[in-house]
Amino acid sequence: MSVFGNQINLYREKRHLTFEQLAQDISKGQERDYTKSFVQHVTNGTKTNISLSDILLFSNALQVPPVLLLIDTMQPLHACHLPTFNGMLNYRAFRRLEEIFGRPSVYCDEYDDAELTVKTVEALEGLYTDLNRQYASKDKLDEETLRLIEQGTPYGEGEVILGKGGNELFLKRLDSITQVRQTWELIILGRKTLAECRVDFPDDSSDPFVQSLACAQFAKNGRAAYGYVLRTTSGDCFTEDPNIGPEIERLTRKTYNEIINARKNRQVRP
Repeated sequence: MSVFGNQINLYREKRHLTFEQLAQDISKGQERDYTKSFVQHVTNGTKTNISLSDILLFSNALQVPPVLLLIDTMQPLHACHLPTFNGMLNYRAFRRLEEIFGRPSVYCDEYDDAELTVKTVEALEGLYTDLNRQYASKDKLDEETLRLIEQGTPYGEGEVILGKGGNELFLKRLDSITQVRQTWELIILGRKTLAECRVDFPDDSSDPFVQSLACAQFAKNGRAAYGYVLRTTSGDCFTEDPNIGPEIERLTRKTYNEIINARKNRQVRP
């Protein structure tokens, strides 16, 4: 069954219409009478040459905007099947079709639901972009911090005193870590909202944004991609998970020890 046929069936059943009743509805005001067989051929996918007039016929009869019949808007992260969009994700295709057909002139519950889902995904995509920018900024601060640590003086176990400019850099880095953590919390919340709406997160997508949402740790833990956060924040993101906290502490201590040992091996003096 095609997506178009599946969507017609979805809204036909929601409106408690039989195939025959739907055929009668699309025939109203038309020069020809459409049959039950015609409707069945469209919905089961045996009629493949669907025209724009066919789309508008079913749209008017079901009182559903055309965009909701052409793509599965409740699965915004799946690739759009329409050849014109060449595998574009559904939520992006939704906006393109909205430009073509315009927004519905009358209120439609299903359209509002679809738009809310699309807006949630768009907000998540914006957060994903922010996160990449924040990581890039944090990486630069990490490099500068490590450079200053190598110039510092060992002070106790795994502790160091940063050199000149270290305090200001330290505060900037803390702010950067906080931004990363806050953005992750928003992403986790947004993903949870989509999951509650039964949105799929395809793990075979080639889109990096969708891949990040399909992270196996998300599916496993439900609220946080612990492993991914741990790797990308270098042990700076603390969680309430009893198994993750000690691991972060171990990796952090190991990192500082490696730096100190490397400095000693190179005989770098403060």
